[in-house]
Amino acid sequence: MQGKIKYAQFLNDASEIRFYDASAGRPNGMHAASPEGAVTLMLPVIQPGTDVPVIEVFLK
Repeated sequence: MQGKIKYAQFLNDASEIRFYDASAGRPNGMHAASPEGAVTLMLPVIQPGTDVPVIEVFLK
């Protein structure tokens, strides 16, 4: 999925979910490396106020 995602958000409230491609390196605080071509979503620590959180991903 590397290079194919334009935007990601929670479906219930349209709040943005930050993400990064494996080619961009690891953000601060991440210790494990991602596999080649992977995309990592940075999810919030506190679960959204909905029973089933759904992530909407917009592709380029």
